[in-house]
Amino acid sequence: MRRRLPFALLAISAIALIATPVAVWAMRPDVNVGTLPPPPPPTTASPAAVLTSSGLAIPDVVVRSARLADYRPAAKAARPVGLAIGSIGVRATVVPVGVAPSETTVEVPTDVDTLGWYRFGPVPGASGSAVVIGHVDSQVQGPGAFFRLHELGPGDGVTVLFADGSRSEFRVVARRSYPKSRLPAGLFARTGRPMLALVTCGGAFDPLTRSYADNVVIYAVPAH
Repeated sequence: MRRRLPFALLAISAIALIATPVAVWAMRPDVNVGTLPPPPPPTTASPAAVLTSSGLAIPDVVVRSARLADYRPAAKAARPVGLAIGSIGVRATVVPVGVAPSETTVEVPTDVDTLGWYRFGPVPGASGSAVVIGHVDSQVQGPGAFFRLHELGPGDGVTVLFADGSRSEFRVVARRSYPKSRLPAGLFARTGRPMLALVTCGGAFDPLTRSYADNVVIYAVPAH
């Protein structure tokens, strides 16, 4: 009996090693859930977006008239400075980001706990799609602010804090996963129904390139 005990323990250990990944995989939420708001009609103000292997690609720059008679002052709105998601324990600082130097991709804050709002698009709550991008994790810094973003689903709440002390509440309506080469055109829409798009990495991880294959996008609309 004593000789059989180690073999029994090995068998139990083997079953545990096999069963644990399967159980974890089974508990993962579906990749795509919820219903997306209808996209605005295609215009020059809502160019296509492309996600390359190096990051979130910038849409084409819209050319506007330089005539004084055509000038319209831009609507002023307080910029977002924070974002909170109670259901997944997120409370992060938001900073404005633009275009990465010498590239055509959106900047991403180097600090994985900080989120970036694409400042050339609308502010959250204004017409169009406001994009907030963040890291899922880092080999050096560990889990990022959006580490659990893939857990969000329809009905979850998102709070955006603004520089003037105000806040806006949003409600998640959908979660989608896209290959990095096929991001939807409406992600950078500057017209249409107000929408908040939260973007991070997801999908399979390539240990050689140390990058993820896909991007997870959470779509939320104003709660009121």
